Amino acid sequence: MFLRISQGLFIFTALCSFANEVAYLLFPAASLALLGVQPDGYGLVITRYYGAYALGWGWLLWWARHATQAALVRAFLGSILVTLSISAVVGALGMRAGVFGPLGWILVVTDSILSLGSLLALWGMGNRFNLTDL
Repeated sequence: MFLRISQGLFIFTALCSFANEVAYLLFPAASLALLGVQPDGYGLVITRYYGAYALGWGWLLWWARHATQAALVRAFLGSILVTLSISAVVGALGMRAGVFGPLGWILVVTDSILSLGSLLALWGMGNRFNLTDL
């Protein structure tokens, strides 16, 4: 059961990552404008860097859906947990500082939910090493 949950989490997170990649890499000014941000040149470059990162991470998670070894599944779940937990905190701090408009909460909530999902999946796996037990 937890293997299916993990695979679903990998697929959904990969799709979210690909959506971010398209928005941030190809349309950085427009995507930031939706969040209420008017970036300068540096902000546009950093946004594109984030888009490139999102593309690579999405690609990795897309292929992770086929992982069958417990160690690999744990590594990918841990990646989601660490990356999106930090992203949620950074986003919440940005919201608190007034950096983003109200749509910024969508990113914070999505990152938080995916982080919680990965934490629950890791917790559910316990110390099992055989994924057929999951």
